[in-house]
Amino acid sequence: MLRHQRLALQKGPDNPRVQYLIGSGYYHAPGFLGDRKQALVHFLNAESLFAKEAAGGGDPLQPRWGRSTCLTFTGKLYQEAGERDKAMACYRKALEANPRDKLAQQYSAGLTK
Repeated sequence: MLRHQRLALQKGPDNPRVQYLIGSGYYHAPGFLGDRKQALVHFLNAESLFAKEAAGGGDPLQPRWGRSTCLTFTGKLYQEAGERDKAMACYRKALEANPRDKLAQQYSAGLTK
């Protein structure tokens, strides 16, 4: 794990955006640096934390970005693994969180064809 990832997890272990960004790093990393399984682990951790954050209301001055995109990438990983139902469930949740999420719209439309 990179030094910055360790530091981010140390400073914000319950911050969903930390988990989401680490998962994104694994998801988008090229070749041998990428790790879809690790990306999924971090995306699922992030979604659990996003759900807690949404249920708790929280401080309105704290950032609220990232949930729909996290769900979209989680769905894409499920789609790549052939788990169509899980993928569609993630895309639906992404669009509930942000109806304007273009990537979730695109990926879900691709599954319904």
